[in-house]
Amino acid sequence: MSANRRVLILGCGSAGLNTALILQQEIPELEVTLMAKDFPPHTTSDVAAGIFRPGSTFQAPTEELRHEWLAFSWDYYTKLRINEDQSQTGIIEMPCYILTSNEKTMFQFPFLSQRASGFRECSKQELNVFQPPGKWVKGHYFRTMVIDNSRFLPWAMQRFTERGGKLISRQINSFEDRILKEFDVVINCTGLGSKYLCPDRKMVPVRGQVVKVKAPWMKMAVYGDAESYIIPGVDYVTLGGTRNFNNYSLDAEPMETETILKRACLMVPSLEKAEVVSERVGLRPHRHEVRLELETRSNGLKVVHNYGHCGYGVMASPGTSKHAVELVKESLRTENKSWMDKHKL
Repeated sequence: MSANRRVLILGCGSAGLNTALILQQEIPELEVTLMAKDFPPHTTSDVAAGIFRPGSTFQAPTEELRHEWLAFSWDYYTKLRINEDQSQTGIIEMPCYILTSNEKTMFQFPFLSQRASGFRECSKQELNVFQPPGKWVKGHYFRTMVIDNSRFLPWAMQRFTERGGKLISRQINSFEDRILKEFDVVINCTGLGSKYLCPDRKMVPVRGQVVKVKAPWMKMAVYGDAESYIIPGVDYVTLGGTRNFNNYSLDAEPMETETILKRACLMVPSLEKAEVVSERVGLRPHRHEVRLELETRSNGLKVVHNYGHCGYGVMASPGTSKHAVELVKESLRTENKSWMDKHKL
């Protein structure tokens, strides 16, 4: 048996790359390979605005586990933001307002109220800063983070390969594929691809369309009604958005672009001067809860599943990836206790 064990990660979005980095850090003796059909900048993660704002559609098997994933992710990105070059990682601190025009709206931010600095309800004076005056009846303010994947994913790929990680461009359509037998453990981070790979009928695409604009004066994120948001990144501002369940179209719809721009400019009129850079579409990998478990397939293949983050893969993948790495350790420990003891895992 080879001294070094081999682990394959399927998928090279936020979940795949964060799993790879955490795996290399915690078990440096492993040979880690990333295999994917699409690499940055052509992943679903590249479309996302990447703001750290947990929503109700991000669910775990238990509330305790959900909090654990979020807490690890918050600390993970905070450490990178402080200790690494932000111009490289794309992780920036961001003030954020969440507004509503409906008096009956109930805001629930248990995690942010504990972790995000400055978390509070907005005053009437603050609400009236946003247009049109008098529309917004409630809101919250806090300081959070944006993980700009136009910077973070290339940085993560470089860090991965510098540590000896390997990249393979290939699509896997079945866990029966012979190449998978070359690895001790396979980690499935294929997102929506798991609908067909596993197959998992619980996976549903949630189409999202955004508009990227140049507006360097925007230094805060703003959420309004009806999927409307403004989220600055390092180079561009992401304007959103849409949420179309079970829609597989990757074509940008001109009418949706027009609506997105109109809503954003109504809230923040200065955006009328913004230069439109691109229209992007991605399919969020929606599942009723993230699938995170170790499976032994009928052919003996050990698979750790880490998918189903919906629109929260950028935000929460460090936490789920840490969990996935613990499952890899469990698999290797079960298979070869002496190897695990030697490496003190």
